[in-house]
Amino acid sequence: MAKENRDKEKELQQKYLELQLINNQMNQMQQHLNLIEAQILDLKHLENSLEEIKNVKEDTEILVPLGSGTFIKGKLIDNKEVLMNVGANTIVKKDLEDAISIIKNQEEELKNLIEQVERELTDVSVQAQIVQQEVQDLVKE
Repeated sequence: MAKENRDKEKELQQKYLELQLINNQMNQMQQHLNLIEAQILDLKHLENSLEEIKNVKEDTEILVPLGSGTFIKGKLIDNKEVLMNVGANTIVKKDLEDAISIIKNQEEELKNLIEQVERELTDVSVQAQIVQQEVQDLVKE
């Protein structure tokens, strides 16, 4: 009987550990979702800015963001092309419409990634429920 209790206790500890790992995984997935959503928001702001810049006349005084809510005054020289970072510290000239299209594609890819992570989160949540039920069953015995 004592061995049976030890085995049950050991199995219960393993299930609690498994549940903790699943919860940690779910928390990481939720943080990942939050980061992706923030990226989408940034891209949406960029897209809106690019759309607005189309209607600004050349040689118009504008505020250029430097970061952390700091701006500098400047003049718009060209509202037909932008310089885009395409990775690896490489910047290329892009037509404004091409840039907007690229931004929209990135948003779409991130939305698809959100759907994928949400599906995985649902699967992990179901797994957590199963382990919780196993823990409850072990406690009842």
